[in-house]
Amino acid sequence: VIGLADTLGRAQPEEVSSLVRRCIEAEGGNADRFAMHMHDTGGMAQANCVEGLKQGIVEFDSAVGGCGGCNFAPGAKGNLSTQKLLAVLENYGLSHGVNKDILSSTHSFLEGSLKRELDPESGFSPPR
Repeated sequence: VIGLADTLGRAQPEEVSSLVRRCIEAEGGNADRFAMHMHDTGGMAQANCVEGLKQGIVEFDSAVGGCGGCNFAPGAKGNLSTQKLLAVLENYGLSHGVNKDILSSTHSFLEGSLKRELDPESGFSPPR
């Protein structure tokens, strides 16, 4: 699997769409060769994942509550939160198999352990 990443979290959906399209074409139209890893610094991680989803990518990295960051990119926000990714998948009618009660408990546990508020659990549902 080839990971397409936006480590800085600054990519825009139209840029991601173009990149994803070109990468899939270069691999003979085989979207299942790709995964996406989006950071959410600019607030576009969900929309960027939608662009990949529209083109057949079905593997996405995420982190509970958007934990993470990048040592090499000061100021970069964490990864796309799992909660927000699930909202995207559900909006598209896709099953994910994630137990949301356990996810919620894990989110609360991490907030307490890290002593900071994480990305909220509620995600938006982007238009199709």
